[in-house]
Amino acid sequence: MDAIADEITVRGGDSITATRRSARPMKPTAKLQENLQATEKTDATRNRRPHRLNEGGNGCENGLTKRAGEPQMTAEGAMGNNASLMQLMLRAMKKMLERLWDTLMENKRTATQMMSEQLEMIRQLQQEMIRQLQQEMIRQLQQEMIRQLQQEIQTIKAQAAEELKKTDEQCTRQLEIMREQTSPF
Repeated sequence: MDAIADEITVRGGDSITATRRSARPMKPTAKLQENLQATEKTDATRNRRPHRLNEGGNGCENGLTKRAGEPQMTAEGAMGNNASLMQLMLRAMKKMLERLWDTLMENKRTATQMMSEQLEMIRQLQQEMIRQLQQEMIRQLQQEMIRQLQQEIQTIKAQAAEELKKTDEQCTRQLEIMREQTSPF
């Protein structure tokens, strides 16, 4: 039975790269054997559990031939290898999602802070506008009062001028009357 070539590549960091080759049977090559062994060693150190290796024979029982002196993975080991690769991918995806969540929460905190600062600025602008409107209303009231006072002053001046004129006329008449009385004919 020939091996099925599945290659899953996992890279750390902010991105995960997963590559899967076709599921058709392939003849094992030296490079495939090296990749399988390297993956097995990596998984063994990560999971801290040994994989079952087939140490004996010249190796066609699981579909994989082995090079002289190199161990061959059993079908069970390959499945465990795929499972641990999936676990590794899931862990990497979980870390990526956690980073995304943290970034989202930080963005939310930043947006909330910015909105509260903007609300404070708007409140201050409203207070300033209210103060300016109050000052404008006071100015308008003062101008209206000044206009009314000027009208009253004009009215009082006109009345005073009339009274002066009347008083002047009365004084002039009385003087004439006094002259007539004091003068002999």
